[in-house]
Amino acid sequence: MIQLVANLLKLLNSEAEPAQISLALCLSMVLGFTPLFSLHNLIILFAVCVVKVNLSAFLLGWAVFSGIAWLGDPLFHGLGNWILTLPALEGLWTALYNISLFRLARFNNTVVMGSLISALVLFVPLLLVFNRLITLPGQTPGPGKQEPPHADFQGIQNLRRLQGPGLIPRRFP
Repeated sequence: MIQLVANLLKLLNSEAEPAQISLALCLSMVLGFTPLFSLHNLIILFAVCVVKVNLSAFLLGWAVFSGIAWLGDPLFHGLGNWILTLPALEGLWTALYNISLFRLARFNNTVVMGSLISALVLFVPLLLVFNRLITLPGQTPGPGKQEPPHADFQGIQNLRRLQGPGLIPRRFP
């Protein structure tokens, strides 16, 4: 458990930009919320490979959001069922289901539809929240770089003393 916390602190102290970490967490939310074998997850994995995001944050976020999705599956099912049974959209779903690509996407599954809609609705707000949490206001930026807000936290200094040099990088005076 301490190693996981140390790795998270190491990630936050790394050279990665806050936007890269935030985007990685939000993309992992989409992948974690939705069932794994869906067409849109291939697109997400392709985006992770093409766009410069922090892979460690992506994998950590995927694990966390998969656990949250397991708890939220009944809610996703309810939302997906509501969207798929709206009388106004019945013609749209029928027309899309007749397209082979749409069948591969499995959007006719209530959990896939509900979890994808939830992830897409939460994507931008969580991107802003994660970015804000990683770069808290009131920090003093260094030359060309912003110093992470957690650099002076007493907990990091205690971990450095407990774990010895080298585990948590000492980039800041």
